Amino acid sequence: LPPSTRLVRTFPLAGLERQYLRHLEQRIARRPRDLKSHVSRVLTYAKLDDDEGATGALADLFLVLGDRGLRLRTRLFRLVEARLTRADRALFGGHLETGLAPTEAMPALPRSRLSQQIGGTTAIVIDGDDSSTSGMSLARKLIAEGRDDEAQQVLEGLLESDPGEPEVSEALLDLYEQKNLRESFFRTYARFLGRPLGRMTRWRLAASRFAQGTARPTDLPDLAHLT
Repeated sequence: LPPSTRLVRTFPLAGLERQYLRHLEQRIARRPRDLKSHVSRVLTYAKLDDDEGATGALADLFLVLGDRGLRLRTRLFRLVEARLTRADRALFGGHLETGLAPTEAMPALPRSRLSQQIGGTTAIVIDGDDSSTSGMSLARKLIAEGRDDEAQQVLEGLLESDPGEPEVSEALLDLYEQKNLRESFFRTYARFLGRPLGRMTRWRLAASRFAQGTARPTDLPDLAHLT
């Protein structure tokens, strides 16, 4: 299709809308901060009267923005509010000011792409009032308590949700380096090859330092050309 600045595209043939939505979802999986793709996805699902799709797309927008973009989140929520179930209206309406965190307790959202990617981290929510703790706050709390393995899972889940977030990269790299988690580092670094990581210079320096130790695991690609 030719380039377009329109948030809701028109198509010459029926059925192309679904293919276009798959394209948008692939773009979002690769670059979660692509806000234009998020907004187009929400509006396109709404145009197709696909309520479940619009709910999942709105959830992904809330997740990637966190507490940012209040006006954008509010406007999209109001546009699709009537399509939401009572539970989903309560979820989004109750988080307009704060946004959604990856560790938030949420109802099942089968059409969300980002919440599925980080689903493994939601099992590590602390009991009681800490259930609403942000992902970074939760990771810091786990590290302070000496629960490094759980903190690593939370941080890696947050990185999957938003590879470009510099604070997550800093915290995860600190953990890898301080605990000498060489294999974990290279496993994560290989998974994100070609994606825009926050603090990319530091990732490359860490790769160089870890590579100077013992030989890399044989099942990982050669990353020397990136250092």
